[in-house]
Parts: sequence; structure tokens; C-alpha cells
Amino acid sequence: MTTNLLDCYIGIYLHVLADALGSIGVIVSTILIEHFGWTGFDPIASIFIAGLIFISVIPLLRHSTGVLMLIISDDMIGNIDNALQEVMSSNNLLLTYQYQR
Repeated sequence: MTTNLLDCYIGIYLHVLADALGSIGVIVSTILIEHFGWTGFDPIASIFIAGLIFISVIPLLRHSTGVLMLIISDDMIGNIDNALQEVMSSNNLLLTYQYQR
């Protein structure tokens, strides 16, 4: 499974989770309002759900930002260096490019 597809599935999962938490929050706050008569339970449940969703989305946002900014891992740098060395050592090159890190 590719990383992009996995990111899509994680996004879908988080969206469904947010919808489910929203529904549960509405049900719980409605029951508490009916039982105690205080309408403050609704905004408290909403803030709690929003906090949970925000915390769960942070890893996906970090990874997506890294992909968009073309951040590569240290092991990929080694692979890129090796590939560039193979290309540079080839006798059939018309142009050469000095790779700067």
C-alpha cells in the first residue's frame, strides 16, 4: 500500500471518527441537559470533541506537511547519494551536475 493511499485512509478514518464523536457528544449532552436542566453541557461536549479531533489529526498534518514540503528521510538521502554516484561514474554522460547537500 502506498503512503498516499494510506494517508487517504487515515483521513477517512479520522473523518468518520469525528462524525461518530459528534453524534455521541450530542446524545450525551442531550441526556445530561434533560436530567440536570443545565444547557452548558452542550458546549462542553463540543469543546471536548473538538480537542480530541485536533489531537488525533496532528500526526496526519505533520506527515502531509512533510510530503508537501518534499522532506525526505535520512535513509532516502543515502539512496539518492548512491544513485547520483552511479550516474556520475557513468562514461556515457553528456552533461555533469555537481550535487550540493
